[in-house]
Amino acid sequence: MKKYALIAPMIVPMIFSAAPAFAEKPYVGVDYFIASYDQINADLNSQGVRIKTGSEITPYFAIEVFIASTVENTLNRTNGQEIDASLESIVGASVRLQYPVVQDRVGLYTTLGVSRAVIVAKSELLLDEEISAAESGTSLGFGVDVAVSKQWLVNLDYTSYVNRGAVELNAASIGIKYRLD
Repeated sequence: MKKYALIAPMIVPMIFSAAPAFAEKPYVGVDYFIASYDQINADLNSQGVRIKTGSEITPYFAIEVFIASTVENTLNRTNGQEIDASLESIVGASVRLQYPVVQDRVGLYTTLGVSRAVIVAKSELLLDEEISAAESGTSLGFGVDVAVSKQWLVNLDYTSYVNRGAVELNAASIGIKYRLD
């Protein structure tokens, strides 16, 4: 067993080194999303923009980071009390497992990662002071990429950013992605 523990650190870098099968393909993208944040006695529906960047390590595997912010939020009622709340930001990183269905034209993918969301609320009950809360968790999503040219893709996806007990943050998005290669 010790033999394998010594060999593994040497083999893994060789696998991911300059092999043509592992040529990186960086990309950037922007998405419009509709998010739903649910907590006990509170619901928040938001619309916003997500900016992402990543790199396809292989045709089946990519790494991605993103940041998102909302541009419009709904007014909530919690136990009859009006609260002005907004989803300030979502940041995260994920691995992306993808499968090309139609070679270089259509691909299905799933994402698994971590994310952090910041929610800011203001209420008469709080004497118009703002309070903020941050929620972190494992994110899980799925989607489809459709190539409209060699460099440009349109993507649709659904992601559960946080799903811990009484707190859920989910979003559906549509966007564009540009391959930098």
